[in-house]
Amino acid sequence: MVGSSSPPPAGSELERGTIAVDRDGEGKEIFIMGLRDERADEFVIPGTEETVANYNQEYPPTDRVIEVRFAESLDAYLSEWTVAEVLEADADETLDAGDPYYYPESRLEPMDTSDS
Repeated sequence: MVGSSSPPPAGSELERGTIAVDRDGEGKEIFIMGLRDERADEFVIPGTEETVANYNQEYPPTDRVIEVRFAESLDAYLSEWTVAEVLEADADETLDAGDPYYYPESRLEPMDTSDS
């Protein structure tokens, strides 16, 4: 698994399997795949020479890096998916839903899924 299994910091509502939204985005749903141990100013995005902090300069460079997939990518791969199905496909390395994205933790806000 690419993401770390470290527990979220005290007060964090983000964890593996959480559905969140990008505070800077257009309300697109994001699936939390993993919480990395690296800070935004330490983690170099694969295929680039830039850190997460370079791409997200308005957020603290000390934020923990969160690995995500967009829900619309998961929809294309799994159609009607559940959190358990996504995590299982990721664990057995059969998840083919595009490349992961990496965000600083404070850029993501957990969705309230209590009514769904």
